[in-house]
Amino acid sequence: MQTTFVVLELEGPLSVAEAASLLMRRCNSLVDLATDDSPPAQAWSALYALVESERTGTAPEVAPAHDARNALAHLSRVTGEVRAVSGGADRPYGPYGTPDPRTDPEATATFIEAAHQAAIDALSACPTISEEQARLLVADSVQSGRWEMVGRRNEAHGQLAEARDAFLVAARAALDNSVHVGASS
Repeated sequence: MQTTFVVLELEGPLSVAEAASLLMRRCNSLVDLATDDSPPAQAWSALYALVESERTGTAPEVAPAHDARNALAHLSRVTGEVRAVSGGADRPYGPYGTPDPRTDPEATATFIEAAHQAAIDALSACPTISEEQARLLVADSVQSGRWEMVGRRNEAHGQLAEARDAFLVAARAALDNSVHVGASS
């Protein structure tokens, strides 16, 4: 890829070289996200790969990763809401059905434990997620850590697709231009 980019940069039209440069940067960003080798990142990568295989129809089963992702998102929202209100946030409480920890701490604890257990149960149904990965995913969701990474990875996929499309448009325009110039000579 690097060699092709250098050739485009040296010999190709500026519009194609710029589009190729953007495509390469987007590709490198996605690779950087995918190659984070920390245990939590590997756990999220395993879940993300399962979700992607479900989305593309290549997974052996369709529901488990989707259910696990939703359970982790719910756990993250619930714990985030409890933290915000416990920290003094003054906002409407309970859009996710969470009891108010200021008035009913026992019900809040029970609700969070149920969300935690639902996430563990959903992850245990995912055949490619180990018990240790499930523990890391739940811990990260409680801390809202990796949802940001998943969001960045989804955004990186979208940006890569846009950069690829822009490159193809620029390359086709340049090729079409050279065909018309060559035909009129």
